[in-house]
This record gives sequence, structure tokens and C-alpha cells, in this order.
Amino acid sequence: MTDERRVSGLTLKVIAIVTMLIDHITYVLIAPLLSGKYPDLMSGRMVIAGPFTGLDIQAVYQIGRGIGRIAFPIFIFLLAEGFYHTRNRAKYLFRLFIFALISEIPFDLAFKKSFFYTGYQNVVITLLLGGLAITLVEFLTRRAWESIFLRIISYVASFFIAALSIYAGKLLFTDYAAGGVAAVLIMYFMGETGNGRVMRRETRNGREDIYEVVTYGFKLRRLLAFTLSVVILVFTTSRSELIALIDILPIAMYNGSKGSQRKYFFYIFYPAHLLILFIIWRAVF
Repeated sequence: MTDERRVSGLTLKVIAIVTMLIDHITYVLIAPLLSGKYPDLMSGRMVIAGPFTGLDIQAVYQIGRGIGRIAFPIFIFLLAEGFYHTRNRAKYLFRLFIFALISEIPFDLAFKKSFFYTGYQNVVITLLLGGLAITLVEFLTRRAWESIFLRIISYVASFFIAALSIYAGKLLFTDYAAGGVAAVLIMYFMGETGNGRVMRRETRNGREDIYEVVTYGFKLRRLLAFTLSVVILVFTTSRSELIALIDILPIAMYNGSKGSQRKYFFYIFYPAHLLILFIIWRAVF
């Protein structure tokens, strides 16, 4: 199969964004209907009978939330890829930090109907914690091979940094919490580092793109890391996360290309769609 027919980073991002949007629409706008009362747009009141009376709202809710399980593991994979390829880790982390702050109020409004809620934080903070841990661990281990003593010290320190970041996910009540941070670390250190990958540049239709060429052993290790990340999410959140194993197919077809550049689209889309969903909820319910 040629690279043109394989899956680019942009395609993975679109899959993640669309499934996340379905999940959030379900949580914000479908979940209120589970009470059996529906909004009457004429009177502005909640009524027992409504346009959804003959529809199995519970089934719609379960399907929508199930589809949403596809999103987060792909975001983990994309974060690991981004961290491996970025030329400036500090800038990458700073961008995550800024948009984590920007997203928090829309997140709280959409999910907790509160302007500021400390008991549940947005998923960008989960990704940020994982990114910080990756950066610190790699900084400590960069020159660890110069002596056995430095190697031991760096490994012990790296273990505590990883454990602290995972605990921070739990302490801060981030989305996916400790399991989410642990999944990020496993995806990166097990699936993205090590030998087995080279990059090549190609110009097609006047556009230069960078493609990744990897060995089958590396692909297998990356898929194994992804599977293990999903398993961790299953044990730390719910069994419904098993649905995310369907992501193995597009990730196995991933060609290492970024695709068309839409660097800030997700960062803008994430808080914007949450705010829009809250406004709709407010108007309808």
C-alpha cells in the first residue's frame, strides 16, 4: 500500500475530533433527556412527553458515549508522535499549558454547569502532565550512560517523576486522571522511542512532505504500546474503553506524515465547541 493510501496524522486528528464531538454532544445534550423529561421549545418548560418519546434515549446515550471512547487514545498517540518529532519541547509544552488554561472555563461550563469547578479538569491538563514527565525523564537520562552511577540515579529519579505525574493526574482530578497520564507515558516510552524509524522527504504535486519509514518490529512495538495504553484506561476508568482498540486499524495504517498543517485547529476547536455546547444546553434546557 502506498503512502497516499495510508493514514496521515491529520486523518487521525480528524477521527479523534469527530468522535470526541459526538461524545460531548451526547454528554451535554442527550444525557439530560435520560430523566424522561424533554424540552418544550414553545413554552420553555420541561415536559413528560416530547419529540423523543418513541426513541430509546438510553441506547442513543450509550452509543454516543461508546463512540467517544475512540478519541482519547488517538490523542495520546498524536501527543507521543508530536513529542518525538518536535524541535522545541518547551514551546510545545507552553502551547499545551496556555490552551489548558483557556479550555478550563468552557470545560467546567459544559460538564459541570459552573464557571469554575475544581473537582474535574480538562483533558489538555492530562496531556500536559504526561508531556512534562516525558521531558523531565528524557532530560535526566540523556547523559546517564556515562557511568553506572549516573544510570542508576537517573532511573530512580525517572521512576519518581513518572509516579509523581501519574499521582498529579489523580490529585488534580483531570479527565482520565492517573490512568490517562500513565497511558501517555507508556505510549511514548514504549511505542515512540528506540531504533527502527527513519524519516524521508518527498515532493508531490509541488508540496514537500515528510514521511516515516519504520521496520515491522517497530510498528509491532508501537501497536503493542497502544494496546497496553488502552488496557490501562480500561482498568483505571471503565470497560467501555475497550472500544478504543478499534483505533489499532488506522494507527497500523499510519504513514508518519503530518498531512495538511492545521497546527492550532484542535487547540481552538476544543474550548470553542465546549462553549457552544454549553450555550445550546442553556438555551434548550
